[in-house]
Amino acid sequence: MNDNVKFGLKNIPKSEKTDKVSEVFSSVAKKYDLMNDLMSLGQHRLWKEKLHLTAKIRSNENILDVASGTGDLALKNLWKKTKTYL
Repeated sequence: MNDNVKFGLKNIPKSEKTDKVSEVFSSVAKKYDLMNDLMSLGQHRLWKEKLHLTAKIRSNENILDVASGTGDLALKNLWKKTKTYL
């Protein structure tokens, strides 16, 4: 029985995969917004601002932010005094 699994182009022991995936996400998290700026040429900031301004979120509404990057949109909504959950 082979206890190796694919990780990118490599085969690694299955027992190491969770740590390797965690390392990838940890390294990306530090530069997530910068990477988005570079890959989208700054467009992601424009569409997020447009969404924030046009969403018509009222102060008594709840917002659930799930897997949306650094939470920058959720943080903007806190200024509207919404109940925001990350």
